[in-house]
Amino acid sequence: MIVWGGSMGSTFNTGGRYDPVTDSWTATNTTNAPSARASHTAIWAGHEMIIWFGRPYHDPPYGFGFGGRYRPDKDSWSPIYWDNAGGIPLAGLWTGNEMIVWDGQFVGRYDPTFDGWTRRTLPGAPAPRTGATAVWTGNSMLLFGGGQSANFKPIYPGDVYAYSLTRPMYLYQKP
Repeated sequence: MIVWGGSMGSTFNTGGRYDPVTDSWTATNTTNAPSARASHTAIWAGHEMIIWFGRPYHDPPYGFGFGGRYRPDKDSWSPIYWDNAGGIPLAGLWTGNEMIVWDGQFVGRYDPTFDGWTRRTLPGAPAPRTGATAVWTGNSMLLFGGGQSANFKPIYPGDVYAYSLTRPMYLYQKP
């Protein structure tokens, strides 16, 4: 298990790796790590952890439009190219090949093999929301739940939207 970043009175750019065999923690290297942040997207991509966006502890809810890739086998960080990335990610996931982040208007797709982004406008996308959950079904991202940023009320508990790599986002209707 790897944990990184977060806040408790201030933000951190530190982390740790847990080894269940030895029941011990090892600090992650901070050389070239992303700047301190909280509320970031963290994705496990098979052999590395991808950190994207987030925000400093005391700033308004806009954030850093960049991140990093952490390789635990090398205990090293590398930056992420961020040109053409999506906006502030409200939900994110790993498809097995790429990271998808949704910002309420765009979907950003990050391919770590080429260190590049594809951004797509989403006609029919749901209203932006915080606390939404995204899951990958094998061919679609399902986005559900969440609430308004201003008051954090869970006002979308029954909404489920689907986004596939080949068609626009749409409101999923239960069969």
